[in-house]
Amino acid sequence: MVAWRAGYPIHGVFRISRGAKTEAEVVEVAIQDGDVIGRGERVPYSRHGQTVEGVLGEIRAAGGLVRSGVGIAELQSRLPAGPARNAIECALWDLQARSAPRFVVAQRAELVHLDGPMLLDRDRTPGLRYVGAEVQLTGEELWAA
Repeated sequence: MVAWRAGYPIHGVFRISRGAKTEAEVVEVAIQDGDVIGRGERVPYSRHGQTVEGVLGEIRAAGGLVRSGVGIAELQSRLPAGPARNAIECALWDLQARSAPRFVVAQRAELVHLDGPMLLDRDRTPGLRYVGAEVQLTGEELWAA
């Protein structure tokens, strides 16, 4: 497992009441198993006392757990909730999905927004036209492949 700081320019300025920024400062994680790499990321929020350095330190401290092969459920009981655990969980989910490709859909979901990866691509790629989508789903078990 490796973790690093990444900065992604924001096209324009992102403004909220606490200030404005032109770059998204992100902590990224990669976990490799053979030829497959899972990736996760998280933005530390200073208003919650989180820093890039602190999150990177927590991720590096959890390296032994990940190398020992703990699953996501055990990781949740052994690490505190927060950006470090979340980034590692996302990398493990991605690794799992890439290792055995299949659809992962929540049961009894009512509305799924399909905009996460497209939103990131839109913000990182000038000139890319963004089109969001929503899918209404019903039923006990939706689908799996």
